[in-house]
Amino acid sequence: MEEKTTQLTMKRGRRKMINLGHYAEYGAVGIIIILFVGMIKFLQTSLTAKLATVEGICVKLIDRWNRSDETRDRRHEQLLEQINRITDDLNYLKGKSK
Repeated sequence: MEEKTTQLTMKRGRRKMINLGHYAEYGAVGIIIILFVGMIKFLQTSLTAKLATVEGICVKLIDRWNRSDETRDRRHEQLLEQINRITDDLNYLKGKSK
């Protein structure tokens, strides 16, 4: 009789150890999943911050180019105006000499 109880106890003990092993395995998997999700969230926030910084730099660069284009356009208009005045004076002198 004593042998049978020992075997039952050992079987029950093994079951408990197997169950604890499963719990430990599931716990480890859960921790790994939580760490992975945390890493993804961290990368997402850090990349979002860097993207916002790069976007600000691009906007400033485009504004700078637009200001440069405005200056160039004004200079071009002034140059054309001067050429037109010189052309008008030249045509006036040509017409006067005929």
